[in-house]
Amino acid sequence: MPLAVDPHYDRLDPALGTPHLAGRILEVGCSDGWRLERARERFPSAEVFGVEPGEAACVVAREKRGLPNIECGTADSFRFAEPFDVILAPFVFHWVDRADLLRSVANLDSHLVPGGLLIVQDFHTPGFRRNRYEHLRDEDVWTYKQDYSRIFVEPGIYPSLFHSIHDYDHFESGDFQSHPPVAPDNAAMIAVLEKTLDARYST
Repeated sequence: MPLAVDPHYDRLDPALGTPHLAGRILEVGCSDGWRLERARERFPSAEVFGVEPGEAACVVAREKRGLPNIECGTADSFRFAEPFDVILAPFVFHWVDRADLLRSVANLDSHLVPGGLLIVQDFHTPGFRRNRYEHLRDEDVWTYKQDYSRIFVEPGIYPSLFHSIHDYDHFESGDFQSHPPVAPDNAAMIAVLEKTLDARYST
């Protein structure tokens, strides 16, 4: 059963199963809660939670969308008492200050149950690239591009169930077909990772 709260999640059927989506779902960087609202409608047995740094967006999520479980905070600082079965991180990590990146990664990991799914979406580059934010060029605001799924995959704890790199312009349509060539400034990725802990280790 697909998550289907974004058009491109429809392509993740093999990785997203009903047991996960009947549990607790957290979106980090949930904006005004539009994606969580759709998730709640499609999966009424799931509990949906969100984290968002923008106070105005948090108010909209709580008061206009009726989502009570919204915490106004950042990826490195949010806290919930119980872990989650699915964590979504859509286009979050490229905003995170490099001094806070590993704390953010550890925080998401600490909030995901063993066997849970982590869905990472972000801009992509083969290496590491820093860009001044184009809408605030008069201010010292930077974004950082890399394949953020590798931070979770490389230690061996999160095998990748699905990984796609494609043109960002095709993200909104959910079109994951190949559209070469992908311009470096317009590449995006989505990955579904499963928290298996030591399952990949041989004896």
